[in-house]
Amino acid sequence: MNAYDLAKQIYGDFPDRNLDNDIREYITNHYCYFSPEAIILAKVEGDSWFVHLAVGKGSLLRFFKVAPFELSFVQFARPKKKRLEVKMYTWFKLKKLCERQT
Repeated sequence: MNAYDLAKQIYGDFPDRNLDNDIREYITNHYCYFSPEAIILAKVEGDSWFVHLAVGKGSLLRFFKVAPFELSFVQFARPKKKRLEVKMYTWFKLKKLCERQT
């Protein structure tokens, strides 16, 4: 399954969200990365990156390679029982965790 189809599947659990609208918002105002294997949507919130969407194999690790600059923290929301749970890590800790999973 390509990254876009995977993202559509995830968004299917959240009927109040629209993937195409979010992509348009992030292309226009924030940061994004697209390939057939991964989609990443992220924005700066204070001293943190907020990763709105990271789908595809190794997508969080890829975020560390394509982020235009480093910030102190990285936050992301994970779907959990049809709701979103926000996690926060330091840049270095999350990067190390992602590197260990490859």
